[in-house]
Formats: sequence, structure tokens, C-alpha cells
Amino acid sequence: MITPKHLIENAKKYPDKTALSYKDNAGSWVNNSWLDFYNSSELISKSLIACGINKNDKVSIYSYNRKEWVECYAAIQLINSAAVGVYHTCSPNEVDWIVNNSESKIVFVGNNPGDNGEKDKMPVHRLNSIIDQLSKVELIVLMDGVDQIQNDKIITWEKFLDKGKNIDTNQVIDRLENINSDDTASIIYTSGTTGNPKGVELTYHNFNFESDCLLTFLRYDQGEKFISWLPGAHVFGQALDNHYWIRTAMHMHIADNPLNTVDIAKEIQPSLFISVPRVYEKVYSNLKSAIESKAILKYGLKIPIMKNALKKKLRTAAGFGNLKFAISGAAPINPDILKFFQSLNIPVYEGWGLTETTAGATLNYWNENNKIGSVGKIFPNTKIKVADDGELLLKGDNIMKG
Repeated sequence: MITPKHLIENAKKYPDKTALSYKDNAGSWVNNSWLDFYNSSELISKSLIACGINKNDKVSIYSYNRKEWVECYAAIQLINSAAVGVYHTCSPNEVDWIVNNSESKIVFVGNNPGDNGEKDKMPVHRLNSIIDQLSKVELIVLMDGVDQIQNDKIITWEKFLDKGKNIDTNQVIDRLENINSDDTASIIYTSGTTGNPKGVELTYHNFNFESDCLLTFLRYDQGEKFISWLPGAHVFGQALDNHYWIRTAMHMHIADNPLNTVDIAKEIQPSLFISVPRVYEKVYSNLKSAIESKAILKYGLKIPIMKNALKKKLRTAAGFGNLKFAISGAAPINPDILKFFQSLNIPVYEGWGLTETTAGATLNYWNENNKIGSVGKIFPNTKIKVADDGELLLKGDNIMKG
């Protein structure tokens, strides 16, 4: 069953359970239920239909992670169109390339939490500087809180949602029921060896297969917590935050800024955590400093009667008190950091994958399946071998469509 159908199932099975939380302007968490999330996504779907978006049409999302990002992504998938994530830090030239190359008809524009109030770092102003070059774009939708720009192609979030109010729900369901699992669900642009980034086409089945692989050893119950902080334009974040999340009905907390990720972890104590090595390096440095500076920790960790209690305190202090599993990927991590974490019973494991493999292709995990210094075992029902020239060759249903 593809992700959009799992979303409908969650809305029926867990209508009042919290699906996601995000921070309002005052910094307080706001909760949305699964029914809330589905209803919002469906309304966006209706507006997309009203705007003439058809099967296989491309829709770009140019923003950092926020509630509207995942709603727009889910909405695009509900009607069998293809989402194109654009990094919130992309330059005007990069946006020009991705939006034009993908032939996106609509662009949703959100925020860059690292803009420091500088207009030339804001997605809306970067897009505005090249708006006349986006010949295929028919509509640009500004999410709430974004600077308003005057242009015939630009409308507000509220006016966009108004467009879908006369579209019948059956039109959305009809689109959903006619999805072929091999249809393109998402196009993710990734740096090639030469030239401009290349668009990788990933299907509904690619994402479904990836979740299937993870679920053979990594299962979570409805409501368990994790943090969405890796950009949705990145395959690692997209696969977990928009597919595995819905598949498992976990409770996702959306970071308002990637720099706040560790603090959010300390606050909510997630069960699952995914990251690139630099965040683990920061946590490692803080824990090492705490241990070296406090005799009770330095020596107590060596005393059998004390060490388990102290390890638990350190895990909680790091934000990993409830952690069942953490993945490090996208770049190599120092093996000493993994050894240190695992000595404290912090389950951080290294994996490897590509955009072309729908994120993960190999992963370490528990017991005999963990070898520090490696990227782990190949995913179930996939194959890997080394070619004569040293290139890795992979085969499986997680391999891109094109």
C-alpha cells in the first residue's frame, strides 16, 4: 500500500492522535492530529486540482521544513503529481535550474530560518529575482509569514486554499485510486560529477520498498516521537519525514531551525533520531567535556553499581533518554564517536545510501549486525557487488526510476 493510502488509514484509525507538532511565533508547540493533517492536505490537493495540476505534473516546494511543507508534499502525492523539493538555501541560479528543468507548474515558497532578516537570503526574494525566467511556472504560492511580493503569478496561501473549496473530495480520491505504484512521486535534485544537479525520479513503490526494508528490523508504535530537521529536499529527510513517518504513525516534531535540533531533542526525548555526523559530533563533544570535568562521572562510570544510573542521566542530558535507534548517514562518522555512544547505550548506527537508492541501501543495527567502521549490511531483498573497476553495483526496488 502506497504512502497516501496509509495517510488515509491513519486519519481513520487515529483521528484524534497527534501526527505532528510545530512551533508557533511565540515558540510554543502546536499539535495537529492525523485527521487535521489529512484534512489540510486534502484541501491543498483540491486547490491544486482547481489550478489545473494533473497526473505527473511537477510542483516545487522551496522552503525549510514546516507544517505546510509536509502538507503540500502529501497533497501532491494524493493526486498523483510529483513533488520537487528545493533547498531553502538554494541561490537564484540554482532555483532557476531546478524549477525550469523539472518543468514545475506551481512553486510553494516558504522560509529560510538562517536568513537573519536579510532579504537576499529569503526564498521569496531569491525567487522574485528570476521570476521572469520561470516560463513554465503558472502560479507561485506564498506560505504564511512570507514577505508579500506583487506579481501576477503570485498569490497568498489563503487565496490559494480558497481555490479548492468547490472541488469535490471524490476528485481527489479518483486520482488516488488511479495511482500506479511505478508513477513518479518525487524528483530530488542531487549533485552529479559534472554540470548542474540531476533530477532523480523516485516512485511510490521506491518509497514503499524503503519503508518495508526498515520495518524488517526497525519498528515503532503509533505516537512515538522523532524530529524532522533534515531538509525535505534531501532524500534522507524526505524518506523518513514524509513516508516512514506516515507508515508508522509516529509523532513528528518539526524543527523551526536546524540549529535548534539538539535542544529540541533534549526537550522531547525522541525515540528515533536521524542525522548527519556533525550533530553527533556536537553531542559527543558536550558529553566528553561533561565526563572529563566532573569526577562523579569520570570515575563513577567505572563503578558497576553506579555506571548504569550515570549512563541514563547522560543519555537524558543529551536528549537521547528514550532513544531506541539513531542513524548517521550522508557522510562518514568517526568510529570513536560510535564506540563512545554505544558504550553509553546510545544506539547510534552508521548507514549508507544515495538519492538514487531512495536514501538507505545499507545499515548497521543491533548485535551481530553491527560492525563499527563499516556502513552495515545490505537492505533485505536487494543485491550489491563490486565491479571490476571498483564501482559499487546495486540492484533492488529501491533503485530510482530514472
